[in-house]
Amino acid sequence: PYGPGYYNAHVAGGIQGAADSQMMRTYWGVTTHEALDWLNKRAPRNARVYFQNTPHRAMMLYQRVGKLRADIRPVRSAGGASIAVVEPQKSFTEAEDLSVRKVFRQPGPTWTVKFDGVNMLRVYTRTGVKLLNLD
Repeated sequence: PYGPGYYNAHVAGGIQGAADSQMMRTYWGVTTHEALDWLNKRAPRNARVYFQNTPHRAMMLYQRVGKLRADIRPVRSAGGASIAVVEPQKSFTEAEDLSVRKVFRQPGPTWTVKFDGVNMLRVYTRTGVKLLNLD
C-alpha cells in the first residue's frame, strides 16, 4: 500500500530491513493521506498543521475535494504549528523528526501509521493542544 515502501525478501530483507538500512520508504507526502481522517476527527478548530514532506498544493487539493477539513491551516514550519505530520526517514529527515519533538516538547508522536511494524508516518501534537474526539 505504500509504493516506495515495498520491499520483498530479496530486496533489503523486507520493509524492516529497508528501514534499518536507511532506504527510502516514502516520498513527498505519499503517506499523508493516511492522517487526514485522524486530523479531521482530532485537530482543534482552525488548527495550524505542519505537513513536513507534503507539497502545499496537495493539501489545498485535499481541502478542495473534501478530504481535509476546510478550517485546518497548513503552515510551512513546525514553529508556527500546533500539529505536525512527519514522514520519518533516517536518511534525510531524522533531524526534522527530532526538531519537531523539541519544538513541540514531546518525547514521541501522538499517533503513527505503521506498515509491518515500520513507521511510515508520525503525527505530533504540541504540548498543551487539546485534541477533539469526534468518533
